[in-house]
Amino acid sequence: MKKVFYLTFEALPYMKTGGLADVSAILPFSFSDDIKVKIFLPFSNKINKKNFSFKEIDSFVVDFNEHKEEVKLYQDATKDIYFLSNETYLDCKDLYGYSDDLLRYAFYAEALLAYMAKSHDIPDIIHSNDYHTSLIIAYTKLRDLNNSFKNIKHLFTIHNLNYQGDYDKSLYDIFKLDYKYYDNGLLRKDDHINLLKIGICLADKIVTVSPSYRDESLKNDNSGLKEVLEYRKDDYIGIRNGIDIDNFNPKNEPFNYDIKTIVKGKRKAKENLVKEFNLNENKMILGIVSRLSYLKGLDLIIHNIDEILANNVELVVLGKGETKYEYSFLNMALKYPQDSTYISQVDEDMAKRIYAGCDLFLMPSLDEPCGIANMIAMRYGTLALVREVGGLKESVIPYNCHDLSGNGFSFKWPNDESFMTVLKYAIDTYYNHPKVYLKLQKEAMRYDSSFKNSAKEYEKIYQELTNEI
Repeated sequence: MKKVFYLTFEALPYMKTGGLADVSAILPFSFSDDIKVKIFLPFSNKINKKNFSFKEIDSFVVDFNEHKEEVKLYQDATKDIYFLSNETYLDCKDLYGYSDDLLRYAFYAEALLAYMAKSHDIPDIIHSNDYHTSLIIAYTKLRDLNNSFKNIKHLFTIHNLNYQGDYDKSLYDIFKLDYKYYDNGLLRKDDHINLLKIGICLADKIVTVSPSYRDESLKNDNSGLKEVLEYRKDDYIGIRNGIDIDNFNPKNEPFNYDIKTIVKGKRKAKENLVKEFNLNENKMILGIVSRLSYLKGLDLIIHNIDEILANNVELVVLGKGETKYEYSFLNMALKYPQDSTYISQVDEDMAKRIYAGCDLFLMPSLDEPCGIANMIAMRYGTLALVREVGGLKESVIPYNCHDLSGNGFSFKWPNDESFMTVLKYAIDTYYNHPKVYLKLQKEAMRYDSSFKNSAKEYEKIYQELTNEI
């Protein structure tokens, strides 16, 4: 049996800021019985501890930044999920965005090392996710540690190359690493510490969350890491993420429908959405559930909102993020109170009602490593309109009016004309070709968005890594 430590800073149902939380909630539990996984999270104050049953199983002291810090290890009483707790560095309200974030990530790695040293609980593989967890790779490989740590193999998953963890080199001393690793560029990008580059350079295998995103990152230098990714390309693999098909299942929702009862179920879900937000049930409803950021392509919607709503449609937007987008969608709702709604929240139950009740889900991303939200919408029989980028072009097959194939709508170029052309195409199909639209909805529901295939691909990598020991 292979022992794997799965490191992540977020996982549902405990805490979430993005798709990493969705993946961390299901992938580690999708492996065969030959893989024994322990998940390690920071015990953040963001977790509503009243909703779970935690037990303290260990405590130890960590020497960090010239101080001794106590760490307590908690476990969810029902799962192999562990939480590293420390009042100074890990018990913050939010996961990211503080001036001392680098200290938090470094301390998390030190705490994990201390746990392994005390307990002699040493994994075969450490599977780190995103830059927040990359330092454990550097510590076990570059420090003069005991041989049991040296034998650990490392897999590093990149969920988004745009988030890299760049920090001032003045903080380098907290790593307790020789400066030669900074000077030779191993731990540096330009003149900054770069945690993502650390993971890419030092991990035994690197994975990103779709084959298309992997290929794009080797062709384009949007991240500034193309050169190092090219150097590691033989160890760099694309594996498409999935979704939790049990959690996102229209049969388990109040609307209770599947592919055979989609017409009745979707009608009921839409009626519910219309009632909840005071909409018009005779109009096509467009939905957005998203973190509000530039990379989500939201400018394409905001720039064209007058023309969009002039096409006999309504728009429901759920999400929080950059102030300018929150402000723009709030203005939209004030200007078009009969045809639009903006909810400035992160609410999974409400998100499900929007996924199920809207007729078309908008996701015109400028950059999208995998695409989780579109697969959730498709699971509910809602067609997705996406840009052909990253994993989106793997899951959404554009409708072809000649042979009636496809399971959604897509466009290539990130400009107003391309976006509006395909949106009007979708609107026309909805109103003037309802039987075709229903066929596409059924095809969307048939798409396999489970983690079954992804888990098998990860297991292959685990097998390769352990065979090298």
